[in-house]
Amino acid sequence: MSARTDRYKEGPFGLWKGQPGAPVGFYVRCAGEPEFRTFSEVYGCVSPTKFINIRLHRGDQILIEGPGGGGYGDPAKRSDEALQADLLDRFVTRENLIAYGRPAEFA
Repeated sequence: MSARTDRYKEGPFGLWKGQPGAPVGFYVRCAGEPEFRTFSEVYGCVSPTKFINIRLHRGDQILIEGPGGGGYGDPAKRSDEALQADLLDRFVTRENLIAYGRPAEFA
């Protein structure tokens, strides 16, 4: 396996007070191991998102987390209806809604 990506420390930035997006991540769970770890942890790569010629074995599992886009505009100013639609579309989590200042019962 090879990968060459950026933004693993910080996700894409937001605009006009929008929140940053999620960073990218590549993880591997070697056959028989209980949890996913970064390629740096398992294979000693200098970068967890820039590596080449990693040989995987039967039963190994890969988890790729794609970067999320940065937000546009202040999320605290979005209408309840728009945030509810974002929640249903899985663009935000319940924790995000609480962080935006919405009460827990809204989420």
